Amino acid sequence: MTTFSVGDPVVLLADLDFYANPLSDFVTGRFGTVVHDNYATDTLTICDDTTGRIYDAPYDQVAYPEGTPLHSTRFTDLLAVIPRKETQQPGQPHVTVFDRDGIIDQLPTGLLSYAGHRPRIIGKRIFAAGAPVIHVPGDWDGTADVVRSHHDVTTVRLDDGELRAINTKDLAYPAGLTIQTRNEPDVHQTKDPIREYVPWEDGGGVHLTNTSHGHVPTSELTVIDPTADSRR
Repeated sequence: MTTFSVGDPVVLLADLDFYANPLSDFVTGRFGTVVHDNYATDTLTICDDTTGRIYDAPYDQVAYPEGTPLHSTRFTDLLAVIPRKETQQPGQPHVTVFDRDGIIDQLPTGLLSYAGHRPRIIGKRIFAAGAPVIHVPGDWDGTADVVRSHHDVTTVRLDDGELRAINTKDLAYPAGLTIQTRNEPDVHQTKDPIREYVPWEDGGGVHLTNTSHGHVPTSELTVIDPTADSRR
Protein backbone atom coordinates (compact mmCIF):
# COMPACT_ATOMS: atom_id res chain seq x y z
CA MET A 1 0.00 0.00 0.00
CA THR A 2 1.32 3.45 -0.88
CA THR A 3 1.81 6.01 1.87
CA PHE A 4 1.67 9.23 -0.19
CA SER A 5 0.10 10.00 -3.57
CA VAL A 6 1.51 11.73 -6.64
CA GLY A 7 1.01 15.48 -6.25
CA ASP A 8 0.97 15.47 -2.44
CA PRO A 9 2.90 18.30 -0.72
CA VAL A 10 5.72 17.21 1.59
CA VAL A 11 8.39 18.85 3.72
CA LEU A 12 11.86 17.51 4.45
CA LEU A 13 12.49 16.71 8.12
CA ALA A 14 16.23 15.98 7.96
CA ASP A 15 19.18 16.72 5.71
CA LEU A 16 19.76 14.06 3.10
CA ASP A 17 23.07 12.25 2.93
CA PHE A 18 25.15 14.01 0.27
CA TYR A 19 26.64 10.80 -1.06
CA ALA A 20 23.25 9.11 -1.37
CA ASN A 21 21.60 12.18 -2.87
CA PRO A 22 23.94 14.79 -4.37
CA LEU A 23 21.76 17.73 -3.43
CA SER A 24 24.13 19.62 -1.18
CA ASP A 25 22.04 22.81 -1.09
CA PHE A 26 18.98 20.96 0.25
CA VAL A 27 18.18 21.84 3.87
CA THR A 28 15.62 20.84 6.48
CA GLY A 29 12.28 22.57 5.97
CA ARG A 30 12.32 22.69 2.19
CA PHE A 31 9.05 21.89 0.43
CA GLY A 32 8.49 19.45 -2.38
CA THR A 33 5.85 17.55 -4.31
CA VAL A 34 5.59 13.77 -4.56
CA VAL A 35 6.44 12.41 -8.01
CA HIS A 36 6.35 8.71 -7.12
CA ASP A 37 5.84 6.56 -4.02
CA ASN A 38 8.42 3.78 -4.06
CA TYR A 39 6.57 1.74 -1.44
CA ALA A 40 8.69 -1.36 -2.05
CA THR A 41 11.72 0.51 -0.66
CA ASP A 42 9.88 2.90 1.72
CA THR A 43 11.10 5.95 -0.20
CA LEU A 44 9.55 8.82 -2.11
CA THR A 45 10.71 10.45 -5.32
CA ILE A 46 10.18 14.17 -4.77
CA CYS A 47 10.40 17.31 -6.89
CA ASP A 48 11.84 20.27 -4.98
CA ASP A 49 9.27 23.07 -5.30
CA THR A 50 11.96 25.77 -5.34
CA THR A 51 14.51 24.36 -7.77
CA GLY A 52 12.61 21.68 -9.68
CA ARG A 53 15.33 19.14 -8.89
CA ILE A 54 14.35 15.50 -8.33
CA TYR A 55 15.58 13.46 -5.37
CA ASP A 56 14.69 10.37 -3.33
CA ALA A 57 14.06 10.42 0.42
CA PRO A 58 13.12 7.73 2.97
CA TYR A 59 9.62 7.90 4.43
CA ASP A 60 10.93 8.79 7.89
CA GLN A 61 12.57 11.97 6.57
CA VAL A 62 9.44 13.53 5.06
CA ALA A 63 5.97 14.53 6.23
CA TYR A 64 2.95 16.59 5.28
CA PRO A 65 3.69 20.29 6.00
CA GLU A 66 1.93 22.07 8.84
CA GLY A 67 -1.59 23.10 7.87
CA THR A 68 -1.98 20.54 5.06
CA PRO A 69 -5.70 19.71 4.68
CA LEU A 70 -6.34 15.97 5.06
CA HIS A 71 -9.20 13.51 5.35
CA SER A 72 -9.69 9.84 6.13
CA THR A 73 -12.54 7.38 5.79
CA ARG A 74 -13.74 8.43 9.26
CA PHE A 75 -12.84 12.12 9.52
CA THR A 76 -12.88 15.21 7.32
CA ASP A 77 -11.43 18.72 7.80
CA LEU A 78 -8.17 17.52 9.34
CA LEU A 79 -5.09 19.76 9.41
CA ALA A 80 -1.55 18.42 9.74
CA VAL A 81 0.34 19.88 12.71
CA ILE A 82 4.02 20.78 12.81
CA PRO A 83 5.80 17.54 11.82
CA ARG A 84 8.60 16.18 13.98
CA LYS A 85 11.10 13.53 13.03
CA GLU A 86 10.75 11.73 16.35
CA THR A 87 7.14 10.88 15.44
CA GLN A 88 8.46 8.28 13.00
CA GLN A 89 9.57 5.02 14.63
CA PRO A 90 11.93 2.57 12.87
CA GLY A 91 10.13 -0.44 11.46
CA GLN A 92 6.70 1.12 12.02
CA PRO A 93 4.29 2.61 9.45
CA HIS A 94 4.71 6.31 8.67
CA VAL A 95 2.49 8.40 10.98
CA THR A 96 0.90 11.82 10.51
CA VAL A 97 -0.18 13.95 13.48
CA PHE A 98 -3.17 16.22 12.83
CA ASP A 99 -5.63 18.60 14.45
CA ARG A 100 -9.19 17.26 14.51
CA ASP A 101 -11.47 20.06 15.70
CA GLY A 102 -9.00 21.02 18.41
CA ILE A 103 -8.06 17.45 19.30
CA ILE A 104 -4.53 16.35 18.45
CA ASP A 105 -4.65 12.85 16.99
CA GLN A 106 -2.61 10.67 14.66
CA LEU A 107 -3.05 7.91 12.09
CA PRO A 108 -0.82 5.92 9.77
CA THR A 109 -0.24 8.21 6.80
CA GLY A 110 -1.43 5.51 4.41
CA LEU A 111 -4.93 5.87 5.89
CA LEU A 112 -5.03 9.60 5.13
CA SER A 113 -5.53 11.48 1.89
CA TYR A 114 -4.51 14.98 0.86
CA ALA A 115 -7.67 17.10 0.61
CA GLY A 116 -6.15 19.89 -1.49
CA HIS A 117 -5.65 20.26 -5.22
CA ARG A 118 -2.92 18.15 -6.80
CA PRO A 119 -1.07 19.75 -9.73
CA ARG A 120 -1.16 18.04 -13.10
CA ILE A 121 2.24 19.44 -14.11
CA ILE A 122 4.82 19.04 -11.33
CA GLY A 123 8.00 21.11 -11.49
CA LYS A 124 9.79 24.17 -10.16
CA ARG A 125 7.44 26.56 -8.41
CA ILE A 126 6.11 29.60 -10.27
CA PHE A 127 5.29 31.95 -7.36
CA ALA A 128 7.29 31.92 -4.12
CA ALA A 129 5.54 30.36 -1.11
CA GLY A 130 4.24 33.06 1.24
CA ALA A 131 4.40 35.81 -1.35
CA PRO A 132 1.37 38.01 -2.17
CA VAL A 133 -0.42 37.63 -5.50
CA ILE A 134 -3.40 39.25 -7.16
CA HIS A 135 -6.08 37.67 -9.31
CA VAL A 136 -5.77 39.38 -12.69
CA PRO A 137 -9.40 38.72 -13.79
CA GLY A 138 -10.46 40.28 -10.47
CA ASP A 139 -12.39 37.56 -8.64
CA TRP A 140 -11.24 39.13 -5.36
CA ASP A 141 -9.86 42.48 -4.21
CA GLY A 142 -6.41 42.87 -2.71
CA THR A 143 -3.86 40.08 -2.43
CA ALA A 144 -3.78 36.45 -1.37
CA ASP A 145 -0.81 34.53 0.05
CA VAL A 146 0.74 31.71 -1.97
CA VAL A 147 0.66 28.31 -0.27
CA ARG A 148 2.16 26.27 -3.14
CA SER A 149 2.55 27.04 -6.81
CA HIS A 150 2.96 24.89 -9.91
CA HIS A 151 2.78 25.50 -13.65
CA ASP A 152 -0.91 24.72 -13.98
CA VAL A 153 -2.36 25.49 -10.55
CA THR A 154 -1.48 27.63 -7.53
CA THR A 155 -3.07 27.23 -4.09
CA VAL A 156 -3.57 30.54 -2.27
CA ARG A 157 -4.93 31.58 1.12
CA LEU A 158 -7.36 34.52 1.16
CA ASP A 159 -7.60 37.05 3.97
CA ASP A 160 -10.42 35.08 5.62
CA GLY A 161 -8.31 31.91 5.64
CA GLU A 162 -10.08 30.22 2.72
CA LEU A 163 -7.84 28.08 0.50
CA ARG A 164 -8.41 28.26 -3.24
CA ALA A 165 -6.81 26.46 -6.18
CA ILE A 166 -6.39 28.99 -9.00
CA ASN A 167 -5.10 28.70 -12.55
CA THR A 168 -1.53 29.96 -12.29
CA LYS A 169 -1.89 31.96 -15.52
CA ASP A 170 -4.62 34.07 -13.82
CA LEU A 171 -2.31 35.21 -10.99
CA ALA A 172 0.45 37.83 -10.85
CA TYR A 173 2.66 39.59 -8.35
CA PRO A 174 1.22 43.01 -7.46
CA ALA A 175 3.06 46.18 -8.41
CA GLY A 176 5.66 47.51 -5.99
CA LEU A 177 7.22 44.26 -4.74
CA THR A 178 10.99 44.22 -4.36
CA ILE A 179 12.39 41.27 -6.26
CA GLN A 180 15.65 39.71 -7.38
CA THR A 181 16.43 37.13 -10.03
CA ARG A 182 18.20 33.98 -8.88
CA ASN A 183 21.49 34.77 -10.57
CA GLU A 184 21.66 38.56 -10.30
CA PRO A 185 22.28 40.64 -7.15
CA ASP A 186 20.46 43.71 -8.55
CA VAL A 187 17.14 44.54 -6.91
CA HIS A 188 14.13 45.45 -9.06
CA GLN A 189 10.46 46.32 -8.58
CA THR A 190 7.39 44.61 -9.97
CA LYS A 191 5.15 46.74 -12.18
CA ASP A 192 1.44 46.53 -12.97
CA PRO A 193 0.78 43.11 -14.51
CA ILE A 194 -0.19 43.10 -18.16
CA ARG A 195 -2.09 40.01 -19.14
CA GLU A 196 -1.03 38.81 -22.57
CA TYR A 197 -1.87 35.62 -24.44
CA VAL A 198 0.44 32.75 -23.56
CA PRO A 199 0.10 29.28 -25.16
CA TRP A 200 -0.46 27.34 -21.92
CA GLU A 201 -2.09 24.30 -23.48
CA ASP A 202 -0.26 20.97 -23.15
CA GLY A 203 2.16 22.36 -20.60
CA GLY A 204 3.48 25.10 -22.84
CA GLY A 205 4.04 28.74 -21.99
CA VAL A 206 6.23 30.61 -19.53
CA HIS A 207 4.66 32.72 -16.79
CA LEU A 208 6.20 36.20 -16.96
CA THR A 209 6.27 39.06 -14.44
CA ASN A 210 6.38 42.69 -15.53
CA THR A 211 9.34 44.29 -13.71
CA SER A 212 11.46 47.44 -13.88
CA HIS A 213 13.99 45.21 -15.65
CA GLY A 214 11.51 44.02 -18.28
CA HIS A 215 9.47 40.82 -18.46
CA VAL A 216 11.17 38.08 -16.43
CA PRO A 217 10.13 34.42 -15.92
CA THR A 218 8.25 34.39 -12.61
CA SER A 219 9.87 31.13 -11.50
CA GLU A 220 13.27 32.86 -11.48
CA LEU A 221 12.21 35.61 -9.07
CA THR A 222 12.83 35.85 -5.34
CA VAL A 223 10.54 38.22 -3.44
CA ILE A 224 12.42 40.40 -0.94
CA ASP A 225 10.38 41.14 2.16
CA PRO A 226 11.94 44.07 4.04
CA THR A 227 10.41 42.86 7.33
CA ALA A 228 11.47 39.20 7.12
CA ASP A 229 13.71 36.72 5.37
CA SER A 230 13.60 36.56 1.60
CA ARG A 231 10.75 34.51 0.18
CA ARG A 232 12.04 31.83 -2.11
